[in-house]
Amino acid sequence: MRLYVRPLLLSCSVQSFITYSLWSREQSSGAIARMDVRKRVGRNVRRLRVESELTQEELADKAGIHQTYLSGVEGGKRNPSVVVLDRIASGLGVDIAKLLER
Repeated sequence: MRLYVRPLLLSCSVQSFITYSLWSREQSSGAIARMDVRKRVGRNVRRLRVESELTQEELADKAGIHQTYLSGVEGGKRNPSVVVLDRIASGLGVDIAKLLER
């Protein structure tokens, strides 16, 4: 495994510090993968909601979450917990795995 050094610049009113973070390439690309997961979940939630002919408000009510939170999940902006994903899946009448499909 190759490691590379990523400099992190932190400034302070008294002096400046330079620190280094040792991340493997796999770890650094993980942040990108997590962002893609949020978008994938959002697309799946929206697709399943539309197929079920539910509005965001109706699904949010069934799942016991706020409509604006559901909107953020569908837009890939929110990072819902497994508990929230389970509630959304239950509201849609599907298995939670359906929300994670590619």
